[in-house]
Amino acid sequence: MSDSSSSLSVRRSLRWVRWRRLGFGVAALVTVFGLVGGYFTAEKRVTAVCAAIKPGMPLPALVRLAKDKGVGLVSPAEGRNLLAEKKTMGRHGCDVWVEGGVVRSSAYFFAD
Repeated sequence: MSDSSSSLSVRRSLRWVRWRRLGFGVAALVTVFGLVGGYFTAEKRVTAVCAAIKPGMPLPALVRLAKDKGVGLVSPAEGRNLLAEKKTMGRHGCDVWVEGGVVRSSAYFFAD
């Protein structure tokens, strides 16, 4: 192998390394911005979910709504139920009171 072909091989390898680093950097930035963006818009998203929970809504309908909107409802039951948004790991959610198998009230909460 001559010196010119080995230096060409080294340059190609370095070019590949640079592109790979750039790709990893872009992927990291997209991930970070996605997570941070989810936190900045969480209050608006969850407030809309809480507004969709109306008094008189039956418990099975509440379970379906929670599943459709991506909020966790661990064990639906009488009394206080917390619907926590999964994207924010439970920091934003709805505080829902259920009596007699129907929703009595719903309010947004922020767990800090």
